[in-house]
Amino acid sequence: MPPANRSTSGAMRPLVMLHGGLSSRMDWIALTPTLAAGRELLVIDTRGHGDSTLEDGSFSYSQFASDVIRVLDHLQIDTFDMLGWSDGANTALSLAYQYPARTGYTIIISANIDPSGLTPKAREMIARIDSNGWSLTRLLHWVLSSDKGNWPLLVTKTAILWTQHSVLSLAQIGQIRTPVLLITSSEDDVELSHSRALSTALTDCKLVVLEGVGHQIPHSVPGHVLNLIDDFLL
Repeated sequence: MPPANRSTSGAMRPLVMLHGGLSSRMDWIALTPTLAAGRELLVIDTRGHGDSTLEDGSFSYSQFASDVIRVLDHLQIDTFDMLGWSDGANTALSLAYQYPARTGYTIIISANIDPSGLTPKAREMIARIDSNGWSLTRLLHWVLSSDKGNWPLLVTKTAILWTQHSVLSLAQIGQIRTPVLLITSSEDDVELSHSRALSTALTDCKLVVLEGVGHQIPHSVPGHVLNLIDDFLL
């Protein structure tokens, strides 16, 4: 059974917030002031992103999950709730599967457990990624990163992650017992059929499909997301 929504002391568990690929903790800038009013937030930069170091080896969601656990162990935090968007949502699912006794309520936005779940438009965008190009994400990386020269390698590793690595199988997803809120949109980079299959495979999942919104859900409709989170975590 997943841990109760509150700790034995009655306090809300810390909320671990996991951002999207090629981004950083800044993904949550529109949500953190409101969420911080009610509980402790742990906003973590994925390895190679933001202020986290890149390290050697290829990327995997299992590795990202292990990184999160290392941070929480260092902080002596046992159980926690999760909020993840895009790659962060995939990492949250991996955490829920690998560490069931530690993960509580889980909100995932725009998750895909397999590259086949991406839309043709999203796959085309990944194929055209140019690490030498200038963009807002690269600018933020340059501002936040302690290793500003790792951008080309970060892009390469991330593109391989997106196109070659799965998170979990549907059978493994079915073993997750934590309550899950899955938020997606009609114009997301994830196929709606994929999101529906994921929500069906999860044993305790509420699926919310936002109409007319693209992949940037936390940026585009933060107020709506906050309302959904508030309703789910009560």
